[in-house]
Amino acid sequence: MNPFTVTDPAAVRAFVEAHPFGTLIAVDEQDEVVVGHAPFVASFDARGTLTELRAHFAQSNPVARLAAARGRATVLFEGPNAYVSATWYGHPDEEVPTWNYLVATARGRVSAPMPRPELTALLDALAAHHEAIENFPWSRDRVPAAEIEALLDAIVGLTLHVERIEVRAKVSQNRSPEDRIRVARVLAARGGHGAELAAWMHRLGVVDP
Repeated sequence: MNPFTVTDPAAVRAFVEAHPFGTLIAVDEQDEVVVGHAPFVASFDARGTLTELRAHFAQSNPVARLAAARGRATVLFEGPNAYVSATWYGHPDEEVPTWNYLVATARGRVSAPMPRPELTALLDALAAHHEAIENFPWSRDRVPAAEIEALLDAIVGLTLHVERIEVRAKVSQNRSPEDRIRVARVLAARGGHGAELAAWMHRLGVVDP
């Protein structure tokens, strides 16, 4: 197994839920790669294993139709990433720079288009999740029904029935404990993606809490 592969279901779930905007990859009739970008809603079973990824795309975007026609697709999720300077290590003159990152690849069967009730429920789920932090959350009932129906006519819902997901976290596992601590400290101080990577280093046990 690749040393950077994350196998803990709780960590996999945390990553997918923290980075729901994914890239759907399908293949057209000429075997050309076609991609679409969308926020996904993830479903998990009782053991915490990812089972489904649902998203919607514009009717004018061929990616959902192509994925459904082929019956299979891949979804990529990109997490935090950052440059790591060799000067952060204990012996910088003996090392080279690198790049730390987290990514996920989900593969499986595709079903589309989504029935109208399921598509409506998907939009509600997206809004409810992402509006939860707002003081006055938006919901579908604030928009005239005719406008919602027009919106639903203009999009297509897709479900990826996940057969395999792989999360890779390259966060200095191959470095000495001392170098890991140095990298985590610098990344945390940089903020943004760096701070998120440092948090994952602690979460995955690469650096002690």
